[in-house]
Amino acid sequence: MLRPIIDVLHQGSSERAPLVFGHRGCAMVALENTLSAFEKARTEGVPAVELDIQLSSDEKLLVFHDGDLQRLAGRPDRTASLPGHELSSIELSGPPRGLAGGDGVMEEAQREDDLFTDVGIPLLAHVVETLSPEMYIDIEIKSYDDTPATTGIRLAEFIRHHNLAHRVMVSSFDPRRIWAFRRAAASLLPRSDRVLCCLLYTSDAADEE
Repeated sequence: MLRPIIDVLHQGSSERAPLVFGHRGCAMVALENTLSAFEKARTEGVPAVELDIQLSSDEKLLVFHDGDLQRLAGRPDRTASLPGHELSSIELSGPPRGLAGGDGVMEEAQREDDLFTDVGIPLLAHVVETLSPEMYIDIEIKSYDDTPATTGIRLAEFIRHHNLAHRVMVSSFDPRRIWAFRRAAASLLPRSDRVLCCLLYTSDAADEE
């Protein structure tokens, strides 16, 4: 039986190796936050993944990092301005993430030959279906829109429907998102379903990942 993620992360370091998360899936070998990246994480035996969520215009939980489509689709549209069914058919292209530069700094590839292509911004439901039931998930809530309460409710409903409380942690750089989710979880999830929440921090807003 899979141990609750809150127990795995809180145990002493001497008891077990650190829990390794694939950032946006296996983003070194497939386009970040796509089903291909998460499928690769599963087949490679990665024990946990980090992913980013936000709402589409029809309040579907999307797995996508950016607030607009410019970087990965060459379009200026705000992600939250389009419905889920349209976002699921958009052609995407982007570099591997996490390549080490000559000075050891993590950077993205820039040559055209290095770019990955894929189709479709996936729904969170489809990503969970792709992952093994033995994998843990860090769900980072992005903060590009003005709907923290709605996003929190939709995520709490999703976790309850898919019985994921023991497998997930919820994180964000925006304390309003964490507060909104915790408030929704308190009313929508059973008291026995504790969900670990983490407020992320960086000294430079441009570094938020």
